[in-house]
Amino acid sequence: MRRNESPKKFANDLLKRAQKCSRLFRRGAKQRTEAVRGILSAMAYSRGLKFSPRRPRKRHEFLCDFAWMCWQKSHPLWLRRLVLAAECEWSNQGRDRSRQVLYDFRKLLPLKARFKLCIYQVRRRSPEGLAEKLRKKAFIALEGYQDHTPGECYLLLELDRRKEPTARIYQWHLGMKRFSSLP
Repeated sequence: MRRNESPKKFANDLLKRAQKCSRLFRRGAKQRTEAVRGILSAMAYSRGLKFSPRRPRKRHEFLCDFAWMCWQKSHPLWLRRLVLAAECEWSNQGRDRSRQVLYDFRKLLPLKARFKLCIYQVRRRSPEGLAEKLRKKAFIALEGYQDHTPGECYLLLELDRRKEPTARIYQWHLGMKRFSSLP
C-alpha cells in the first residue's frame, strides 16, 4: 500500500464493498463480524498488507478487532507500521445506547495507525437521533484526546438497518470541526 493513500479513496473503496455485502445487514453479530473480516482482509491483501486476525480463533485479538500491518520483509518479526486499526461494536442497547460503541471507539485513540475505523449499526428499533448522538460523542472524545498524530484519519462506518439498509461513512482528521460525510 502506498503510504499516501487518501482517506477519501480508502473510504470510497470500503463503502462500495460494504454496500454490496448483504450479510452486513442481517441478524446476528457473528455473521456481520465475519462479513467485516472478509471485506477488510480482501482490502488488505489487495494493498499488499497483512491482515490480523486471519481467521477466527479462540484467543484474543491483536490490539483491536482487526488490523492491517506492514512487516519488514527481511525479518518476519519486525512490524514496520500499523496501517489500519478497526473496532466493531454491534450492541447499542440499554439505557445509554451509545456506551458500548464509544467504549470501542476510544480504544482507537492511542493507537498509531494511518486509518482508524469504528464500525457500528443503527437498529430498526433504535431511537430517533441515535446515529447523530454517536457521532457527536465520538467527536467529543476526539476533541479531548491530546496526542493526535498528523495524517491519521478516523472513519465511522455506520450500518443503518432501519427502513432501507444502507451504509454510510464519516471521516475526521486534524483540523476538522466535526465528522464529515463521504459520498
